[in-house]
Amino acid sequence: MNWLNNPNHVFEGQAPITLADTESGTEWVEQVLGRMMYGIDA
Repeated sequence: MNWLNNPNHVFEGQAPITLADTESGTEWVEQVLGRMMYGIDA
C-alpha cells in the first residue's frame, strides 16, 4: 500500500499515513476513500 506513504495533492501534499495520528486526519482520509469508492472526485 505505497499510496499511504506517498504525498498526495488531495491531502495538501501530505502522505495519508501522516494524518493517521489524529482523529480529524483519519476522518479526512476515510472521507476521501469513501468518495473514491463511489466515483466521486476527491
